Amino acid sequence: RFHQSLQCQLFEQWERARAAVREEGVLLFGDLPFVVGRESADVWSWSRLFRNDLDLGAPPDEFSAIGQSWGLPPYDWAALEAEQQAWLRARAAHAARLYHGFRLDHVVGYFRQYVRKGEALGEFDPKDEGDQESHGRRVLAAMREAAQQAEIIVEDLGVIPQFVRRALAEMSLPGYKILPWEKEPDQTMRNPAEFPEISVASYSTHDTPPLLAFYDSLPERDRASLAALAKTTLDAPEAERERALLRLLFSARSALTMVLVTEIFGERARINTPNSVGEHNWSYRIPSPVERLETDPKL
Repeated sequence: RFHQSLQCQLFEQWERARAAVREEGVLLFGDLPFVVGRESADVWSWSRLFRNDLDLGAPPDEFSAIGQSWGLPPYDWAALEAEQQAWLRARAAHAARLYHGFRLDHVVGYFRQYVRKGEALGEFDPKDEGDQESHGRRVLAAMREAAQQAEIIVEDLGVIPQFVRRALAEMSLPGYKILPWEKEPDQTMRNPAEFPEISVASYSTHDTPPLLAFYDSLPERDRASLAALAKTTLDAPEAERERALLRLLFSARSALTMVLVTEIFGERARINTPNSVGEHNWSYRIPSPVERLETDPKL
């Protein structure tokens, strides 16, 4: 009861804070991971909705001949379907109470999971592409209905089947447009002014380097293409080039444009390096306490 009381107080404080920042024109956005860990309260309480005999992962690709096994329990789609996606609906509704909007991680997983047993290669669930599309549409429609007025952004990066992109567009669910990865058929960089309005434009994610480091790591052809779009040159001073690249980002037709906090401070620090474990991940701190940001001349 003591812990229940603490949780209740925290939730009431959060709701007051959420309402207060909204009055200031600030929106709180959260993140909804695709699935939960085996040791989570959800898997213990709702074990019938998860396949604890299998592992969730990713199929083989150019980076791994055997694919990935994440050690996470896949959903039992049949069990969720039998309950009209009640658990996923409740999850989306709770996120909508906490945030004004949230990001749906690994959205392709709601269409098809890659499940495997041990080290053996796995398979998609559902197996048939038509079933995958209809299943994803049903699940996302249920979650969006539960979220009511909250904004939803979907993480659609990586290898995404065309039918998934089509479904997301028809459902008006905005996905990501990462400028260095958006290219025309001739491999030149796509002009952000031509991005679909229902999208989110950014140079980076938490899994990539921030703008300055990302730009330096690109092939010269890609850097030259971005510089041309930004109306700057490869030999321009770094600060001048950075401002030009940010102006290019904000010219995007996308309804929402995002920058990493590191990019606001012109830093090269990386927030997370995928497929690595260590103190270098998720340890970034802004260079000055929030209370001193406006009075710090350098910042």
